[in-house]
Amino acid sequence: MAQSRINKAASIFTRMNGLIKSNIIKENEVPLWFDIYKKFPPKRDPAYRSILGNDIVHDLPKKLFYEEDELRAFYFSNVTPIEPIVLNSNQRKPNWELFISTYKHLEASGVDRNELVDATIENLQAQGFFFKKKQEKQNLIEKQ
Repeated sequence: MAQSRINKAASIFTRMNGLIKSNIIKENEVPLWFDIYKKFPPKRDPAYRSILGNDIVHDLPKKLFYEEDELRAFYFSNVTPIEPIVLNSNQRKPNWELFISTYKHLEASGVDRNELVDATIENLQAQGFFFKKKQEKQNLIEKQ
């Protein structure tokens, strides 16, 4: 559904003022708030401020990054689960959640950080999960 972006171009007061000046809205149909707004205008015009333009907003919230986000991004870019995903099953966690929880468990047990991903994949394969690194998949494709 298409929506108008006119509210980003001017405030409601400016738009209403334009409608009154062009006689689209008659003097007797002017909303009550318009006269009050005219007598007591705000200190700052409440028009939309662009972040990309000269009106830079300085109090933007910080982006949240969690350690799990980095692990999840690594998992989806470097690891290919071979087994199908059953979406309506609540019996077990998805493979990426198991990957993250196993990774954290092995990290807490003191596994070397360089070998942590390989140890996680080996641990999950020992539990019966099937994973391949995407690099191995590329090597298989190149050999064919």
